Amino acid sequence: MKIHMIILISFLMMHFCVNAISITGDPLLQATINVYPITIQPGNDGYIQIILKNAGTATAERISIWKINTDAPIKYEWIKELGSLDAGSTNTAIFKFSVLDNASPGIYYITFIIDYCKENTCKTIYPTAIINIASQAILEIKSIKPDTLKLGERANLSFIISNKGDEINNIIFNWVSIDGAFLPIGSTNRIVIPSIKPNSSYEIFSEVVANPLASPGIHQINFSLHYLDKSGINQTINFVAGIEISGETDFEVSIQEYSENTITLAIVNTGPTTAYSTILKIPPQRSFRILGSSSNVIGNLNAGDYTLTSFQLIPLNTTENLVVEISYTDLLGVRRVLEKIVPINIEKRFINATTPIPTRTRIRDLYPQTNSITYIIIGITGIVCIIAIIKLRKVIRKGRR
Repeated sequence: MKIHMIILISFLMMHFCVNAISITGDPLLQATINVYPITIQPGNDGYIQIILKNAGTATAERISIWKINTDAPIKYEWIKELGSLDAGSTNTAIFKFSVLDNASPGIYYITFIIDYCKENTCKTIYPTAIINIASQAILEIKSIKPDTLKLGERANLSFIISNKGDEINNIIFNWVSIDGAFLPIGSTNRIVIPSIKPNSSYEIFSEVVANPLASPGIHQINFSLHYLDKSGINQTINFVAGIEISGETDFEVSIQEYSENTITLAIVNTGPTTAYSTILKIPPQRSFRILGSSSNVIGNLNAGDYTLTSFQLIPLNTTENLVVEISYTDLLGVRRVLEKIVPINIEKRFINATTPIPTRTRIRDLYPQTNSITYIIIGITGIVCIIAIIKLRKVIRKGRR
């Protein structure tokens, strides 16, 4: 019986010890590493993401990166102390690095030596990141002009390509409008560049039109440069740029009528888009004097539509043209102001109210009786002459008898 009791007590003590061990447990730190970007060029920055997970049953304490081993041509600053991590929890650390400008292309390794502890017992893990440094891009698109086009507008897009390395021959340049907002005219979007000298630039042109059916805004264009490097390997450099299609429109203004100091102007929306909240204004100018308001609200004016608006105006100089301002809101919500010159012929159009009555007309009005007396005298003289002729005939007849 005593033997059974001893065996039972021993079994219970062993079970207690096992449970005690499982309760206290140990931390188990695991690391997952991601590198961004996957391929990096000299002179650029990159990032390493370290995801730490405690897969153990106890808290990992005093986690620290106490050393880094690498031969990569990079600059970096690391956060060494990472604190603690409970069992089953994860933590993420981001580390930035910069590739040196003169770095040679290749595959490089960065090994992190990470310690973690439980009380006085510490362990070490060695996660490794792989950095792929590519050959430095020696060609780049330096500028694109113009960077804004109107709907339906044609333009010669100018691309300036710079070469930061040795001479490169037979470069193929391509551009693609992702959504068809820009279309090539009279040529393709593929251009062959014979050669670009070292440390120089080369300008190429491509005639395009902004698709009239495109929506105003920024539209993406993808560019690519293809060439053979010194080793005969085909290299491709890709670029992305944005060109804006504005919501602008245009106008024509002409004089419709002038009468009694009132000038009527016709304004036509000659552009491809609607002009919202349109206002026509005659700014102060020395050749004209405005009577009353100098601006009229027109409202919305659709493409191709026109309207008439009038101002009270007196011309002070017959050799100057009229300057008007048109302000409106385009399709992108941008408030724009245009200035237009309205050619007008003062002598012909501004005659009713501003040209004085001729002097000779005024003289006739001031002396109306002079003409009447003259007519009376002429009439009396005529009657006298007729009577004298009749009497002379009678005398002649008596003498013949």
